[in-house]
Amino acid sequence: MPKQKKSYQYQFTVKDYIKVFAAYACLGGLIFFCVRAASTPKEPTTYTQVWDTLVAHGYSPIDRTDFYQEVNHNMGITKNITCKEDTLWFEFFTFSDSQCASSAYGNLTTQMNAIEREYQTESADTGEVRANFEVRSLTAGGKYYYLMRISDTLLYAYCEEERANEIRSVASELGYVMD
Repeated sequence: MPKQKKSYQYQFTVKDYIKVFAAYACLGGLIFFCVRAASTPKEPTTYTQVWDTLVAHGYSPIDRTDFYQEVNHNMGITKNITCKEDTLWFEFFTFSDSQCASSAYGNLTTQMNAIEREYQTESADTGEVRANFEVRSLTAGGKYYYLMRISDTLLYAYCEEERANEIRSVASELGYVMD
């Protein structure tokens, strides 16, 4: 008589189904939070908040709105704060709409790309676009550059590399950093 092979089929129990369900629920939750983080808009800061923050950090900001509106009359600039302290430079712009701000962000990104090519840098460069904001930073030629657009506002700053934490501190306080 031929030998019969035993079949070893696993029988799923209720406990096994619960484990599979829990694993899928965790994976779904992780995907949900990642998608939510990438699509949650940031709230732009105001002209007054930027001014007050710069003063609180010991800087002397000036309003150069009239200058920028005259020089760049087609750019949609409605407000500007400029702050120059030795080797550190801050610019904050408010535009008539987010499309104008995005265009200015693109122009400054092009300038940063040229700097990157000039120094053939292998720096820790970051660039990211999410919801209503985009950000880029660059370290090249002994300088640190930081650029972030949120809706219709733009923060651009650069300094000697040793002072990069000053820019990061102000940007963080204003909410102009990646979360």
